[in-house]
Amino acid sequence: MALWKWFPRARKATCLAPPVSQEAPERRIAARYRCRLNCYYSPITLAPKGPPGMARVQDLSTDGIRLEAAHPLAPGTFLALSLQTLPGQFMRQLSARVIRLSRTALGDRWIIGCHLTTELSEHELDALL
Repeated sequence: MALWKWFPRARKATCLAPPVSQEAPERRIAARYRCRLNCYYSPITLAPKGPPGMARVQDLSTDGIRLEAAHPLAPGTFLALSLQTLPGQFMRQLSARVIRLSRTALGDRWIIGCHLTTELSEHELDALL
C-alpha cells in the first residue's frame, strides 16, 4: 500500500471564511471554507424552467454553501447546483435549499445561503476546495 494513503491529505484551502456579520453569532455547525468556484443553478420546480442561472460560490462546508448571484431566490426554494473546479478537472452535482437571502454591500448582487440536502464527505469537500 502506498505511503501517502496512511497520511491525511492537507486541505487545499486552509482559510476559514469569516462570519457573514461581525455582530451575528456563527450558527453553522461545520467549518466553512472560502471557495471561488463557478456554479450553475436551476430551481427544482414543476413549472417550466428558464435557462440556468450563474453564481459564484463564496464559501462551502460539508452541509452548506453560500452563493453570490445577480438575481434573488426566495428562501425555501430547492436548487440543482452544478459546481465546477478548474476547466475539465471536476464537476459536482448537488441539491440545496435556500435558507437566507441578502444584498451585497454594493446592493447590485444577492448573497444566497443554502443548506445542502446531502452532506459532503471530507473527501468531496477537499476535491472541491
